Amino acid sequence: MNEWYDDDQADEGPLESDLEEFDGDDEPATAPCSACGAEIYDDSPRCPVCGQYLPGNAAAIYRPAWWWVLAVLVASIALVCYILL
Repeated sequence: MNEWYDDDQADEGPLESDLEEFDGDDEPATAPCSACGAEIYDDSPRCPVCGQYLPGNAAAIYRPAWWWVLAVLVASIALVCYILL
């Protein structure tokens, strides 16, 4: 028989640390969307109703402005031309 299987011992119940970690809050936290006002989960990266990314969320995609990318590209090409000529 398995050495871990003991029917003779009484169940000790959950550990105190487990009780503190899982405090019985079964309801997920929600907040209103800043764009449309729909109730969404706090850990959601974007609103499922309007599709807006939520402010302060690390999952939001950062896209630099197109003119900034173009300026860096032109400056890089100018630097390479200056070095080679």
